[in-house]
Amino acid sequence: MPVEVESIPIRFLENLQVFDSQKRMFDIWRQNNGVDSPDMFEMADELILLSTPHTHELPEMLSLGKDSLAARVLGADWRDEAIKRGEAEALASGYNALMEGNEPVYEWVKYKTCVAGHDTELVYTRALFLFETKAGVPYVVTLAKCVDFSQKFEPLTSQDLQKSPWKFQETSSLPLLGSDGNPIAAHLESDQ
Repeated sequence: MPVEVESIPIRFLENLQVFDSQKRMFDIWRQNNGVDSPDMFEMADELILLSTPHTHELPEMLSLGKDSLAARVLGADWRDEAIKRGEAEALASGYNALMEGNEPVYEWVKYKTCVAGHDTELVYTRALFLFETKAGVPYVVTLAKCVDFSQKFEPLTSQDLQKSPWKFQETSSLPLLGSDGNPIAAHLESDQ
């Protein structure tokens, strides 16, 4: 299966120490009772804003932050590609849980895709929040963080990187792996 989604108990998001921006978004959601706040838009480049979903469907995208995981790795058409590949229902499960519950949803996602012609497996955490404007209009905020990225074949070449939607530096794997080669360390370094 190209997509696997596993729910993570919300207490892990409440006590999160690895991905500070996901924890910060959770704190903003809680402090403002789900009403949007100027504080959350400090992270706008990392966020995906979506309409509220219908059951078993991926919500419509309203805004894609330029530094969001989807924009950097999957491309702006990630939603349409997921629908074409028959992955919408698996990816929509978290949005369904979000609409049914009274709290954010935190998930572990393993996504198999093709990046620049190479079979790729992307593992990430995804925090989903239901916010509303001060006028009461609901919308969904998604904040995803990469945990692991692997390719099944040869490494990317310079030409592949030029064709890719990625914005990673081609001279170093440090933005993705961290200075000690640990994928989690990259996020510890980048979120500080």
